[in-house]
Amino acid sequence: ITKATALEAERMLLPAAEVAKSYHILCAAHAHIDMNWMWAFDETVAITLDTFRTMLDLMEEYPEFTFSQSQASVYRIVEEFAPEMLEEIKARVKEGRWEVTASTWVEADKNMPNGESMSRHILYTRNYLSKLLDICPDSLNLDFEPDTFGHSQNVPEILNKGGIKYYYHCRGYEGHNLYRWESPSGKAITVYRDPFWYNGEISPDMALYVPEFCEKYHMDTMLKVYGVGDHGGGPTRRDIERALEMNTWSVFPQIRFGTFKEFYALTDKVVDRLPV
Repeated sequence: ITKATALEAERMLLPAAEVAKSYHILCAAHAHIDMNWMWAFDETVAITLDTFRTMLDLMEEYPEFTFSQSQASVYRIVEEFAPEMLEEIKARVKEGRWEVTASTWVEADKNMPNGESMSRHILYTRNYLSKLLDICPDSLNLDFEPDTFGHSQNVPEILNKGGIKYYYHCRGYEGHNLYRWESPSGKAITVYRDPFWYNGEISPDMALYVPEFCEKYHMDTMLKVYGVGDHGGGPTRRDIERALEMNTWSVFPQIRFGTFKEFYALTDKVVDRLPV
């Protein structure tokens, strides 16, 4: 297929451009860092610092680029082993380009720990990160648990009472991608179950999910989480370049870099219409 043929095909599809551009893909970058999966803690420290150095360098190179990172433990690593980098991160947090998505000390199992343990995760994380990064404790309202294998029915109860409104996961449920999760008491949180998986890359096929998702959940925007894990790494220059390039395509959804906070704020508008 020559470039001329591709351009002619695009010309023929142009009547669909307006509808295609009515959909949006919000790309949220993340680095999944397992604390001690198949390595010792010293390697976790190296993984964290190398990943964060790359993210800060990419922010210098691409003004549009945003990054989100969970787990209070990785910020503790930076504080202890690279305090000069912590100042850079704090500046990006204030700028709104580095989003803190941590509500737990580490990405936590949700079946074996008791309620006291899960509650203390929230308490210690809020106290520590709000002071360390000079952010409002109430801004830590997302529990980011992509790799958690099971989820107790009491999770919404504990999170809701801990001031957490939103939940992100991949495993443990194969129903809705966007829903309200109610505990037996009636306390509820808004949940996004990622259909792409959390160790994702930016590629054209991500657009295939968008129309169905948006129609089903009464939205015009779908979330795409991308970045290399489980051994850190995060988003790559290739991911960023692809997103910028794909956003110039005539018959394609609009693509932009953003944060989980932005996406979940959009879900607030349709919360009463979501499946429970």
